[in-house]
Parts: sequence; C-alpha cells; structure tokens
Amino acid sequence: MLYQRGVNLQMKLSVEELTKETVPFVYEVYEQNREVLHGNHISLDDWYEFLIGRYADPFEKHFIIMFDKTPVAWLKLNGLNDMTICISMLVVAKSYQHKGIGKYALKYAESFAKSENKSAILIQTTKDNIIAAECYENCGYKKIREMIYKVGDGVDREGYEFKKEF
Repeated sequence: MLYQRGVNLQMKLSVEELTKETVPFVYEVYEQNREVLHGNHISLDDWYEFLIGRYADPFEKHFIIMFDKTPVAWLKLNGLNDMTICISMLVVAKSYQHKGIGKYALKYAESFAKSENKSAILIQTTKDNIIAAECYENCGYKKIREMIYKVGDGVDREGYEFKKEF
C-alpha cells in the first residue's frame, strides 16, 4: 500500500497524457532531480519544443502521474514503433519519492505496453542510482547487462539495462 500521513495514495493516483499545461511540471520535476539524472539545464521553452513542439518524437509518449489533482511524476516511453519499448524517463517529485509512485508508474507502463501488444520493456539507469535499480528489480525487471552510456550531461557513465518480458 502507498501511504502519506495516513492517506492511501493508491486510491488517488491516476495517469494523464502530457498536455501543454503539464509541461511546466516536467521542467520542475526534471530540475528537482537533475543531479541524479546527470542532466544539463533545459529551459522551459526547450521543454515545450522537445515534448510537444517541432522536436517531439512521434514514437514516444509522455505521461504524468497524478495524486488527486497534483502532478507527482513524469513517465516517458519511447520506441513505440518497436515490439520492445523503453522507459526512457521516470522522475518522481522530491516530496513524493519513496512512497510507491515509481512502482505505480512502472505498472502503468507495463499495462500500456501490453495494451499495445508489446513483448517487453527496457529501462536503463546509472550504477549510482541505487534506489532506481532496486525499484526495477523489486518490480520484476531483470538486469540484462552492464553498460557504459552517455547520459544527459554528455558524460559516459557506467550503468545497467533492465528488461521485463510479457
């Protein structure tokens, strides 16, 4: 169960597709977590262009996890033109971390993938993001390889790739 001060979060969580109105939340939650994501600063105007503007990828979808009417997490799925899709971003607002929101987002991604007849989901994280790696393993994702990849700040970092097959 997900609880916050005696409130059952599970009962109040929902998922909405990203809209123009929720792009500022993506900007904010990314900035809150930029250090652990090893990312660079991205302006709000650039977020609009990347998420819903001229640079938006037609093979990705963005979802906002809501607690009641408050956005609490951003989930980005890409590779929607392939049989295996990728969770390329899962970021939870600082005040909602460690409350099961990430697990809820993973379950939503799995449900979405199954509804689209996908065979599996991949997700990557850097080795220093121990909390994320533990969450993925606890949700049934299998570590399939260690790797070095370039993250948002342009630095090659050691990481893991996880996979869950359906």
